[in-house]
Amino acid sequence: MSSPDPNGPADSALPDLETLSSALRERVYATLSGLSAVLIVLGRAESFTAVSAAVSIGVTMDGLWAAGLVVELVAHSAFHNCRSARQAAQAHPVHGWAGAGNRSGPVIAVSLGAAGPWTLRTGLVVAAGLLVVTQILVVVFAVTRSPMSGGRRIPIVAVETLLCVFVIAIKILAH
Repeated sequence: MSSPDPNGPADSALPDLETLSSALRERVYATLSGLSAVLIVLGRAESFTAVSAAVSIGVTMDGLWAAGLVVELVAHSAFHNCRSARQAAQAHPVHGWAGAGNRSGPVIAVSLGAAGPWTLRTGLVVAAGLLVVTQILVVVFAVTRSPMSGGRRIPIVAVETLLCVFVIAIKILAH
């Protein structure tokens, strides 16, 4: 009898463990960075227009997303001994493009402040809510993929949530 594949069954609809792990890491980074940017702008909302706030949040999240792509490309090329950037890019699926969508909801929510349906402050609160929900979904998805029992998952989710709050607090204090 062979041991089970740690990446799951071969016919699984989910990507392999390495790809999934990278995508989740990227989503966590982008969400924490975006939420920090939204909260910083929210604290100084009177200094921003809806357009400048949307640009600030979008650029913050896109910059982190782009850095994540570079990190994945460098790590993949080193790990797989690729001889060129093109070979590394072709060898590794660029799952990171999905991370660009992480900023769409918050940027649209803030941009609606410029369009008039609501105020900038309302758009920022909606954006923060979207990012909090995204972070919760990522944490819950990650924990439900683990082989731990339900009783052990709850403390993990609690600790991860506290760590997220800690990271956001540090980022806000830095600004």
